[in-house]
Amino acid sequence: MTPAMTAAALAPLLTTIALVALGGALGAVARVRLTACVGNWVAQRRGAANVAQATMSRGTPLPIGTIIVNLSGALAIGLVAGSGALGAGSFTGDALASAGWALGVTGFLGSFTTVSSLALQTLELADTGHTGRAAFNLCVTLVAGIAAVTLGYAAGTQLWGPQLWGAA
Repeated sequence: MTPAMTAAALAPLLTTIALVALGGALGAVARVRLTACVGNWVAQRRGAANVAQATMSRGTPLPIGTIIVNLSGALAIGLVAGSGALGAGSFTGDALASAGWALGVTGFLGSFTTVSSLALQTLELADTGHTGRAAFNLCVTLVAGIAAVTLGYAAGTQLWGPQLWGAA
């Protein structure tokens, strides 16, 4: 294999990596900002002196910001999948759809939604004696998350296009 062929073979992979990295960076920033906005709102509603007093690690009853992020991300990925706008990502062979999937779904939504925060905050609730809240946090995130992705998928299919899976 010549160096030119190697570079040509690597170009799609490097492009995908760059798109996932860019989408991931944007999704992570969006997650932090949305969680901060929710933290500010919770702080105001609870009369906390500052946001730090209202964040999960400082004693809020539930990690509302993480729940909102995960559910809105589930709804968004359902809309994208249901619309058929990005096909099945890298499985379609369509370079533009693959790039959009890498940037928007794998990158942005992959870092926007956060299983690690869900797990840590659920553990924190359980460790601090709030086992009922821990169970509620898991149930509402998982059940409502599946409902949100289902709703998004159905809406995307109805509004914009063919289903990603199933009958053609």
